[in-house]
Amino acid sequence: MENPIKNNWNILIDNSTTEKALEDVVVQAIFAALETLSVKCKGEISLLFVGDDEMKEINLSYRGKDSTTDCLSFPQLASHELNLLYSSSNFIILGDIITNIDAAKKQATEYGHTTQRELAFLAVHSLLHLLGYDHEGGKQAENEMFNLQEVILQKMGLARKGSV
Repeated sequence: MENPIKNNWNILIDNSTTEKALEDVVVQAIFAALETLSVKCKGEISLLFVGDDEMKEINLSYRGKDSTTDCLSFPQLASHELNLLYSSSNFIILGDIITNIDAAKKQATEYGHTTQRELAFLAVHSLLHLLGYDHEGGKQAENEMFNLQEVILQKMGLARKGSV
């Protein structure tokens, strides 16, 4: 059976790192999240993979923060446009996700799981931001977003160690 999500979404990849093999888990995580959330439209997402130095430059340029970070999301839809995701007649350019491979590797080691699991987590986290979820909007919003992240990662067989 064909997966309509995979057929309906273009994932554009720009990888300035040497870690090309890690791209697949990020794409799989994005498809798993779109499917879990029952997104109906067709669309496009851009992925950029960078290292610490490039992420620091991007973070300073776009957010005024002179430090590196693990991931950034740049949504193209305003909050009042998010309902467009649930109609099959729309084509949406959802936005851009920038993932720091160096940070993902460090965090995977710190948390005691694989780099693939960390990259999948960052991809789902970033995608949820593109879809309007926000963990900085209070405890309820944070719980909703974090619980949804774990549900998606569990479906992928990448549950956090010790989670049910």
